[in-house]
Amino acid sequence: MQSLNECEKVFDSIFACARALMEHSKAPCKLFNFAFHHAMYLHNRMARTVPPYITPYESIRGLRPHIGHLVPFYSLAYFHIPKSKRVELERKGEYAKAEPGRFLGFQQPYSTTAAIMLSDNRLVHSKSVTY
Repeated sequence: MQSLNECEKVFDSIFACARALMEHSKAPCKLFNFAFHHAMYLHNRMARTVPPYITPYESIRGLRPHIGHLVPFYSLAYFHIPKSKRVELERKGEYAKAEPGRFLGFQQPYSTTAAIMLSDNRLVHSKSVTY
């Protein structure tokens, strides 16, 4: 039965978390897949409620997860422009060290590299991001 399937319960809770992330952040509907991936990322770093009280990340990787890098979904972020691109922009008369964008999650399930959507709908992955 569907109600007894543990996997269905987990995905139902992740979908509920993704819907809450979308509602709270007022993000466009087209970004739901990013909210879902971010909800899965968060789920893997939350402790279970049954023994052993460890996170899914800890049971897979054998390490306790670090959560100091977590930020709210769709929050304002500034992507650091690499020096090579800044030189090109300075030739055009534009002087900027960072581009504003929105935080959409992380590049991989076990990564801390942020995925940032810039104003021209470009998705960039970078570790040098300021929130």
